[in-house]
Amino acid sequence: MSSSSSTPQDRYRQVIDHLLTAYLQGKFPSIPLLEQALAAELEQLKLEIEIDPEYFQCCLLDQEQSLQSQLSTSDTATQAKAERSLRGLKVIKKTWQQLAQETQAKSTITVAVNNLAQAQDTHQAFLLLVQEVDQNRNPALSPSDIKQLSVALQQKGQASSTQVQRLEQLATGLTKGLTTCSKLQVHVLGWIFDDPKKAGINLGNNPWEYWARKIAPVEQTAQSIGFGLISTQPTVKPSLPQTVFQVLSKPNHSVQQWASQPSTYRVQDWVELLMIMQFLQRGLVSWFDQQAFDPKVGPKQSISTYLTFASIWLAIATGIQERDPQNVLGEACFQITLQILRSFAKQPYFPLYGGIFASFYGGYLRSTLDYLDVPLQKVEGTQEKARILTLLGYSQRAIGQYDQAISFHQEALEIARTAEDRACEIANLNHLSRTHIAQKDYAQSVNFAQRALMMSRERGERLGQANALANLGFSQVFAAQQLERAESDHYAIAMSYLQQGLDLAEKQQDFLSQALCHSSLGSAYLVLSQPQEAIHHLEAGLQAARTSGDLYLQGLNCLNLAEALYAINQGNSTVYYGCLGLYLLNTIQSPDWTQAAGLLTVVRGKIGSETFQTILQQEKSRIEQAIGGDGYTQIPTLLEQYGQH
Repeated sequence: MSSSSSTPQDRYRQVIDHLLTAYLQGKFPSIPLLEQALAAELEQLKLEIEIDPEYFQCCLLDQEQSLQSQLSTSDTATQAKAERSLRGLKVIKKTWQQLAQETQAKSTITVAVNNLAQAQDTHQAFLLLVQEVDQNRNPALSPSDIKQLSVALQQKGQASSTQVQRLEQLATGLTKGLTTCSKLQVHVLGWIFDDPKKAGINLGNNPWEYWARKIAPVEQTAQSIGFGLISTQPTVKPSLPQTVFQVLSKPNHSVQQWASQPSTYRVQDWVELLMIMQFLQRGLVSWFDQQAFDPKVGPKQSISTYLTFASIWLAIATGIQERDPQNVLGEACFQITLQILRSFAKQPYFPLYGGIFASFYGGYLRSTLDYLDVPLQKVEGTQEKARILTLLGYSQRAIGQYDQAISFHQEALEIARTAEDRACEIANLNHLSRTHIAQKDYAQSVNFAQRALMMSRERGERLGQANALANLGFSQVFAAQQLERAESDHYAIAMSYLQQGLDLAEKQQDFLSQALCHSSLGSAYLVLSQPQEAIHHLEAGLQAARTSGDLYLQGLNCLNLAEALYAINQGNSTVYYGCLGLYLLNTIQSPDWTQAAGLLTVVRGKIGSETFQTILQQEKSRIEQAIGGDGYTQIPTLLEQYGQH
């Protein structure tokens, strides 16, 4: 179709008018014929001008508005034609959008193949592939796109034999991964309902053992070949996904330790594992998100899913690094961890106040910050970076790295302010207050708590308000004790702040904030030498911390409970809670574990080693019920470690 138009917009309108006229004349009895005609028109148009998809879309909208205005005319013939034209335009618009998506997908796949062809070795190729299939990209590659990517990798021409083999490994891994995902399609949630003896949802079932069974190769039965001889099939080596699932299914096995051992698995096996893990994670989160009003599932299980998959990849990355610090495969697995955390940070239930921890050391911590800088290149990514930095901040506080924690929270505060993420901004003011409490800098803690309280009240952010009140009251109690200011009025005001925070947290039904408020009240009553009141709040705080899943607050409440019970000479319970606090705080590498170890050492010195050992044996079943048999056996080792240092 020739044209004398002078602007691209005029040509876009000509194409639209031409197709619309042909559609109204009945020349496109099927959608595929219309798609072919539109594609042909666009190919011709490309020879004349560079097509701008946004301008083309605008011309479609202009045409739609023009036809809409004709519907209000009094001329019935004009109305009827406008209605038919609008129906036709709707079909053209939908066809254009599908074609634009396909074109963009093809372009994305072409770029991806070219990028992957530049890899220096197979492990770097896997790292590049991890970046290409990142679900945080916009648009992210769909399963259909990944299938096309696999085909494109196999067809890549003008490559050396080494490059061809490398790309074929990636393609094979993608194909096998998609095939296994298809096999698992009906089994993603099967583990929840797998036990016929139980009714309803059984989240205590083991998904890894269930999935390992579902992807296991079909065993060949032995066959007689005559003369009393039996034909035996060679043993099929378990696939990498099956092996990982089997390791994860056994509570006494460590996937990190497994990953630190020499391996013969190829890159195509790691690609298959990546595809399957992404598929399972998406499926679980999607289902749990749809159960938002079920107290047994919903956001709590979605959070657990994100953290479980992130921790698995982190453990694998750490194990590989232990075996070979220079292996790029470890870096690729760590990138997957960060991608999961970034996806998690987009969710409305992302826990800004704790409950999860991320201990990234050395090169991994640097890699985390480098990865998080990528979203800053786009405005919409800044919020994600602020939230992950918040996670890193309170994680660093939990392990005693206070200066690093303050640095993370300050950076998160600035980014959240720029992104206008007020909830995140208030959260970081509260975290800065809490970190200064840990440093016993109560004046600074009060300052940040007051700012958080003021902003949360202005914004109607009740969760931030509850935490700010808890921090403010806690800071003032300990500031008064530090300055030996024993005026009852001063303490009464501070305790009222703590109680207000608790009341707000209970109204919000936020267990994490309840745990913090109860813990703060319990600690404050300990300072005021009121152990019975302290025990009441610390027990409630421990229960809330268990419900929220916050290991640090669980450990801290156990430690404080042990101290309160020691004050009223409850020997057995002191040992019980002291052991729980010792183990939990050591598990997350909090320096507070030494405080629990110190208290238990004092108790042992007071009552004698033999009596202490008797109490420990008496409390064995309770301790094992809380932290398992392995946790119980670690208690003497940790006490010995404390005594040596």
